[in-house]
Amino acid sequence: MQMSAESSTTYHEASTTDSAIVRTWADRLGICLSGLCVVHCAMMPILVLAIPTLEMGFLHEFFHESLLVVLPILAVAAFVPGYRKHRDARVFLWSLPGLVLIALGALVFGHESLIAQGALTIAGSVLLIRAHQVNRKLCACCESGHSHAHKAARGGAQKRKARLLSTPPR
Repeated sequence: MQMSAESSTTYHEASTTDSAIVRTWADRLGICLSGLCVVHCAMMPILVLAIPTLEMGFLHEFFHESLLVVLPILAVAAFVPGYRKHRDARVFLWSLPGLVLIALGALVFGHESLIAQGALTIAGSVLLIRAHQVNRKLCACCESGHSHAHKAARGGAQKRKARLLSTPPR
């Protein structure tokens, strides 16, 4: 059974739309969870001091370990399709250090220092929030019709120069 050109185009448009919806929601959810992480880390020392009778340590560790699983999944769901669309590596320059800082905070300093854990996690979350914002902005730019092919091509300046030199003089 063969697909007509029209149905193939419709399938491609639907697939592209579904990918954009998943990427957009992954970016939004990533921003919200990273923001929740910032609030949690900022409030946890206050809660520990204010309510010493409650055993909140296990909840605190569970929260960080859970986000350590969820945040990279959301990052991949948002940034990989986004990168395929805009071809701009700045998203990874923001997100990878953010994920590393969150992992360091949760795994290395989580059992030793609440302050170090909070500082690393907050810094990592802020970097992830920025990465999601950059990704959304770049994807919106692409969806408006702006082409980023000139950034993806190696030697773009040389190609433009060769094109200028190859045009006949007027």
